[in-house]
Amino acid sequence: MPALTPQFLAGLKTPTLEVTLERTGTVAILSLYSDRLDPELGELRTWRSADGSQLVFREGVLIATRGLGNDIGSTQATSMIKLLTLRTPSAGLHQIYVVTGENGTERVDLACDMTVVGPETLEIVQRLIKTLRLRAECAAGSNAVTYNFWVDPEDSTVWQSRQWAGPSLGYMKTRLLKK
Repeated sequence: MPALTPQFLAGLKTPTLEVTLERTGTVAILSLYSDRLDPELGELRTWRSADGSQLVFREGVLIATRGLGNDIGSTQATSMIKLLTLRTPSAGLHQIYVVTGENGTERVDLACDMTVVGPETLEIVQRLIKTLRLRAECAAGSNAVTYNFWVDPEDSTVWQSRQWAGPSLGYMKTRLLKK
């Protein structure tokens, strides 16, 4: 992986996302593969790595993965998306459908309490970015997971996130390197 420097970022031609799988420490740089606006459901962005793996986000919320093993097949993310778009405390169900090793699907129901943490300044490759931090604390039975989003206060850009990608993949951290 190339060194992340301001010079490297200046040379990028397309939107670029850095992704870290916390469980393994694997870091990848992904390019925007597809970007479309669904009038009813919002922005749908697909990012692709050099090996063909893909991450799909709706309004900044991870809704699917491809090529990572035990992928997220789909997600019912309405309540999480509501947190990011309205930026007000709320509660709701977040459902993840995880592909299992037996070519089946396991549904994970997460009951989430979502809050606005407050303003935070991020540093991404020597660039200071003002954000609003949002958090969703979720429970699936006795298991607890936490989602964090650092959102541009002026628009809907998610500059950084830490999202749970299911029981096998664990947490995934994203940083937007180029808009």
